[in-house]
Amino acid sequence: MEICNHVHQIRIDFNVTEDVKRYVYVYLLTGSSCFLIDAGVAGASREIGNYMESIGRRLEEIEGIFLTHSHPDHIGGALEIQELAHCMIYAGARERDWMEDIDRQFAERPIPNFYKLVNAPVKIDKILAGGEAIVLEEGMTLSAAEVPGHSRGSMAYCLDKGKVKALFTGDSIPAKGDLPIFTDSGKSKETIQKIRRMQGIDFYCPAWDRVYASDEISAILDSAFHIIADIEKCSAAVFLEYADRSMEEKMGQICKELRMEHLSRNPLFYRSVLGSLEHR
Repeated sequence: MEICNHVHQIRIDFNVTEDVKRYVYVYLLTGSSCFLIDAGVAGASREIGNYMESIGRRLEEIEGIFLTHSHPDHIGGALEIQELAHCMIYAGARERDWMEDIDRQFAERPIPNFYKLVNAPVKIDKILAGGEAIVLEEGMTLSAAEVPGHSRGSMAYCLDKGKVKALFTGDSIPAKGDLPIFTDSGKSKETIQKIRRMQGIDFYCPAWDRVYASDEISAILDSAFHIIADIEKCSAAVFLEYADRSMEEKMGQICKELRMEHLSRNPLFYRSVLGSLEHR
């Protein structure tokens, strides 16, 4: 789907398990050549290639892939696209280890069907620290910014194409009604405020929700901030009041109070709860 001139959103559907269906959005930037923000899961080159053909472009035109973070639904398709297009891969310094050593990532953050979502390590060609402005072509610049919280070294990218600015936020803005995932609640809240301070953005493009317009982003960020703050407050209160209870009982109570009962046994939400206790 075309978001605006030169920016396209491509939905990649995948299964975490047979019963758990998810999707992720990758973004295609088009000019005299093409660039991707994230690469989806293993096999995503097919959907990306089909979309590019539908708008008269080819996968082989991709010159660079900019990864927002190391999770498998963002890096899984990177190597196969690189092998087809012979393109550069850009990513943040803090997550290079999990991208280039996926066995280490799985050992430290095991999720179901991990090796079906990302089946090969990703070699990073250009390491970013945040603050860089990469000239993609004349009149088309992509600026990198660190936005930690969802993961320890998440990156956002801001496209400046003349009259239009689009910010690609990865998974850094928790979406209402979705699974809130963060490793550090304090940094997640700081990131939300950092995004709020960014000026002149026309489109905010997340990986797990619809695109937000500039006139609604304040309310979206307010909601995201409160999602994190509510988890912090509830988790701290439950761990204090139910100190002698098992972790399973504590998680059940937290999810009940937050009206998220369906997440009581979710290992990723469990990590978010721990991240809220350790870093609030």
